[in-house]
Amino acid sequence: MNFRFKRLGIAFIFAALFVLAHFLIWSLFNQAYLLIEAPKVVNGFAYAGYQKGQSPLQRVFPSTAELANDLSLLKPLTNKVRIYDSLENTEVIPLAARLDMKVTAGAWLDRDLDANRRQINALKQQIKFYPNIERAIVGNEVLLRTDLSVPQLIAYLDEVRKETKLPVSTAEPWHVWLKHPELVKHVSFIAVHLLPYHEGIPIEQALDYAMYRYQELLTAYPRKKIVISEIGWPSNGPTINAAVASQVNQAKFVREFLALSTKQNFDYYLIEAFDQPWKTAIEGWGGPYWGMFDANRVQKYSLQGAVPEDTRWIIKAIWSSLIAFIPI
Repeated sequence: MNFRFKRLGIAFIFAALFVLAHFLIWSLFNQAYLLIEAPKVVNGFAYAGYQKGQSPLQRVFPSTAELANDLSLLKPLTNKVRIYDSLENTEVIPLAARLDMKVTAGAWLDRDLDANRRQINALKQQIKFYPNIERAIVGNEVLLRTDLSVPQLIAYLDEVRKETKLPVSTAEPWHVWLKHPELVKHVSFIAVHLLPYHEGIPIEQALDYAMYRYQELLTAYPRKKIVISEIGWPSNGPTINAAVASQVNQAKFVREFLALSTKQNFDYYLIEAFDQPWKTAIEGWGGPYWGMFDANRVQKYSLQGAVPEDTRWIIKAIWSSLIAFIPI
C-alpha cells in the first residue's frame, strides 16, 4: 500500500515538473513587450458586425442582439462608428443611437449600377431619418478597384450632397486623392485610408510614413478637412516586403498612432473593431485580422501596459499540457 502511494507521489512530482517546464517554455516564447501608453478612448472604429460563420457573400447576417452586443463592447472605448453599407445590418444606426453613439453612414458602390441605386436611395433615407448620423461616405475604394469612373462617382456624390446639409465624401487611399484633384471639389471633406502595411512599410517606419502621406494631402488641399477613414495594422497575415503582421506590431502601431492623435487631434477611424473571418474570400488570409477584438469578441491587446506576443498563451499551455497526458 505504501509502495503504491510512493509511486503515485513520484508520478505526481514528475507530472508537476513537466507542467512547470511546459509553462516556462511557453512563457519564454511569449515575452511581454513594453510599448508606448495610449489613451483609453478611440475617436472611432470602422465596424462590420459579422460574427464567426457569417458573411455578406453568403447572405448570412448577424442578429440584432449580436449587433447590440458589439456596440455595447465598443461603447467604453468610443462614441463613433463608421459603417459601409446602407442595405445590410441597418439596425446598427438605431442601436447606436440608443447608446448615444454617432454614425458615419455609408453606401457601398461597385459595378452593379442597379445595386448602387438602391444603396444611394437607402442612404438618403437614413440621413433624413436618423439624427445620430453625423456624415456620409459614398463608396469605399471605388476608384482604387476601378469599379466606377470619376464622373460616375462624382454624380453619386453630387446627388447625395444636394439632399443633405451633412458632410459627404468618398473613401480612397491617399494616392487616389492626389491623382484626382477634380474629385476634391465634389466632397465636403477628404476621407483617406492610410494603411502602410499594404504598402510593405516596416513597422518601425509605418507611423511616420502614414503621417507623411497625411501631410501630403494637407499640403495639396489646405482648405479641406481630412478624416482618416481607415488606419490600422493586422495581427496576422502575409509578410508584404518588410511589413510583418503580428499582434505585437498591431498593438505597437495602434498605440503609437493613438498617442500621437492626442497631440494632433486627428479625426479618424481605426480599421477595425472586430476581426472579420469572411474577408478571407475577398482579401486573402490577411484580411480578417485587423480588429482590436478577435472574432470571438475578445480584445486582442490592451492600450496600456505590456503586450504579450500571444494573449491566449496560458490557455494554450494548459490544453497542450493536458493533451500530453492523454494515453496513446
